[in-house]
Amino acid sequence: MTKAHVEKFTELVSKDPEMLAKLGFDKATADAEAAVNGNDADAAVAAASLAAFITNAVKEAKAHGLEFTEEEAHAFMDAEASAAASGELSDTQLEAVAGGKNNLWKSMNESAARSDAKRKKKGGWF
Repeated sequence: MTKAHVEKFTELVSKDPEMLAKLGFDKATADAEAAVNGNDADAAVAAASLAAFITNAVKEAKAHGLEFTEEEAHAFMDAEASAAASGELSDTQLEAVAGGKNNLWKSMNESAARSDAKRKKKGGWF
């Protein structure tokens, strides 16, 4: 559907580390971190890991009755990363702080914030 389903799914998986591992979140995060100071090969691996994570997340969300596209998931993650890079909290992060929730995207956002300047210089993600 929309951002609301992405947020709901984020809340769901943030409570289930096994599901995160199954989706490939840890690998995507580690590969993104390696790409921050790495080379083009690291960036290609990170892009592939992120794409696999998003694809898996969309499929798993659908199994839980939540529908959103890969593009909507990317847009959500981009918004979260932009907020992290700017030092401001996104709407999702503000809600998490107010509700005392764990923020699933925290580690990926931190990696994205560190790589934001590098991404802007290249003119794209990778």
